[in-house]
Amino acid sequence: MKKNKNPWQIIVTIVSFIAFLFVLLLLSPWIYIKNRIWGRKLRKKIKVRLKEYDGKIIFLYGEYHTFDFVSYFQQHHPEITCFEVPNHPPTDPFITYLNARNPPKSLPQLAKIIDEYPLRKVHYNSFKHYVRRKKDTDSFYELIERSIKNLKEEV
Repeated sequence: MKKNKNPWQIIVTIVSFIAFLFVLLLLSPWIYIKNRIWGRKLRKKIKVRLKEYDGKIIFLYGEYHTFDFVSYFQQHHPEITCFEVPNHPPTDPFITYLNARNPPKSLPQLAKIIDEYPLRKVHYNSFKHYVRRKKDTDSFYELIERSIKNLKEEV
């Protein structure tokens, strides 16, 4: 047999639910405005970096790669900037932007920023084929050289 609830318990339950809705109503605009401001700041940071690298070629490689890409690019192509993409979510919004909408197997890759949009050349399969399987780094670097040449010719 069920006992009837005390009328005060019902009133307390209703008042606490109304208080919860009131707090939610007060916090929702604050959360919305905070996210809008945070989003604007991120977009501004990304736009500044995109303008900084407009027309330049960027090389992205994964943190998990044990292969030394940086020394090659410093010797042969000092104008190309190398960015290491960490395994965990990156804290740099620019790297997040460059790596957005990429399939999981997309690193290493070359990207050229043209009018604030990255044009990408993914070299995952060529890296896997030449460097890991055949142990032929020269062929991989020739392919990278051709990609750099093609990206430089892009307008």
